[in-house]
Amino acid sequence: MYGFRLAKLLALLTLLAVVSGLSACTSSESRALVHPQFPGTQWSLVSFGPTTEPAPVSPATKLTLAFEEEGKLSGSAGCNNFSGTYTVDGNKLAVSRLASTLKACADPNLMAQETRYLAALQKASGYQLDEAGRTLRIDYDGDKGMLYFARGPAE
Repeated sequence: MYGFRLAKLLALLTLLAVVSGLSACTSSESRALVHPQFPGTQWSLVSFGPTTEPAPVSPATKLTLAFEEEGKLSGSAGCNNFSGTYTVDGNKLAVSRLASTLKACADPNLMAQETRYLAALQKASGYQLDEAGRTLRIDYDGDKGMLYFARGPAE
């Protein structure tokens, strides 16, 4: 009788250890890795495109990006607002779950710029933040393209 209770207790303790170990792995993996300087910052896109020939953003619109707490981001793509999530691992940046409002831009060139901006963000692969924290470069599409931001809201 004593041996049966001891075996039952050991089995229960083993099961609890396994379950709590799995639970700890799941919760740590689901937390977003966030650069300590990103949350609470706002950025204005200055130029973007191929790394060899980035083009300036049209002066008729403001493209923005805001990093929020817990790996969330949002901004303006020109005619539409967007939101999504991000993770950081070293100098790697991944953006996912981008969603935007669905307004059509009156100017087809602005609509094309917006589409390119959101597609580039979705393909983010890395970043460089200058030492002063005033400029941010996000590389995308296997480092073939770049998004160049100045810190601060669009004026």
